Amino acid sequence: MARLPARLAAGRAIPWLTMLELGREVVKRGQKAYGALTESERVRLRRLLNSSKGRPSNLPEHERHELMALVWKAAKAAARAP
Repeated sequence: MARLPARLAAGRAIPWLTMLELGREVVKRGQKAYGALTESERVRLRRLLNSSKGRPSNLPEHERHELMALVWKAAKAAARAP
C-alpha cells in the first residue's frame, strides 16, 4: 500500500482538493480504510462528499471538519493495514 503524503502523516493543514480526493479514494477503493468506519460514518462520508460537489464552500464549516475527521480516521486505518 502507498504511504500517506508527509503532510497528512504529520497532521498539518491539507489543501481541500487533496482532502476531497482522499475521501473519494476511501469510498472508491480503500476497503480496509472504509471498513474502519462504522456504517453510519460511511453513510455520512458519502453524503458529505456528494453535498460538497467538489467545493468546500458548499459545506458549512462544521461539515468540512466532520468530513476531514472521517477521512483522517479512515486514512490512519489504511496506513496501519499491511
